[in-house]
Amino acid sequence: MRMTTKRSVSIALVVALGLAGQAAAADLVCPAPNRITESEGSYGWDYTAKVGADTWEGSNPEGKSGDAKTFKLTEVTLRSGTFVACDYAGDGKAGVRLSLETKKQTTPVNAADWTNHCTVSGSKACAFRLEP
Repeated sequence: MRMTTKRSVSIALVVALGLAGQAAAADLVCPAPNRITESEGSYGWDYTAKVGADTWEGSNPEGKSGDAKTFKLTEVTLRSGTFVACDYAGDGKAGVRLSLETKKQTTPVNAADWTNHCTVSGSKACAFRLEP
């Protein structure tokens, strides 16, 4: 009987530690340009990127078909603690700001790379974190 009790306590501790690990903050980056889809909207072109359960959205009134294929991430902005904007530039007037309103607070991963925004360059990914 005592062995069963010890085993139950051990299993409970392993489960508790596993759940605590899941509550840790997750590091995120903006959607990769190849995840952005485009569709003709009422006033130009609409762009979306589905990442997990989240849908990033943006539009460009001067956009045209095929613009999304030329997008490169240029800047990331965190505002109001729960708003993330990812700026993409492309050929000519191609570009879009995809945004996401989160339910959790966002913070920069490497604060030295950020003021209220982070300019993407080289290996700097401008990662941010959703706090638990």
